[in-house]
Amino acid sequence: DVSMFTGYLPSLNCVNVPGRTFPVERFYLEHAIANCNYVCGPSSPYARHKPLPDTASKGDSVDAEIISLRASLSNATSDTAVSNLEGRLAKLLALKSSSSDHDDSLPTLGRVATSHLQSLSLEATSATMNLSAVHARSLRTLDLGKIPEDLIAALTSKHSTTADGDVLVFLPGVSEIRSLQ
Repeated sequence: DVSMFTGYLPSLNCVNVPGRTFPVERFYLEHAIANCNYVCGPSSPYARHKPLPDTASKGDSVDAEIISLRASLSNATSDTAVSNLEGRLAKLLALKSSSSDHDDSLPTLGRVATSHLQSLSLEATSATMNLSAVHARSLRTLDLGKIPEDLIAALTSKHSTTADGDVLVFLPGVSEIRSLQ
């Protein structure tokens, strides 16, 4: 609301730049893997050091439970509920810190996504994300702390040849951008 800002800052100059918006579709890693028929094998430089097993691992969903408890804690109203939630959270944090499987090198989002994938079997990953077994295995093999440059190159190459629009890729830093040029 421009009038709100000009009312608050009367010396503010306003410039109107006409333009139009373009529809944007969001695609995530699992979509890119399926779209490019990308396969990440265990010997790939983008593969995790310790592959996820094909079966679900109940103990590896600790991160997801911690996030859920923190959300519940912020909404708790009674002192008893807060105390109970804090006790459960402390136990989970202690369990997590004693676990040798936890990988602190991953960014927070990578750890949460990895915990989610660990809590699913290969078949459940395939079913819940609507992926073939090959693509689900690739997703479970990828080290989510690394950027698979060959996947990004394949994705941008595939979509740059169509007249449907452009591809916008967000990368975390200058070195990653330069490596793709």
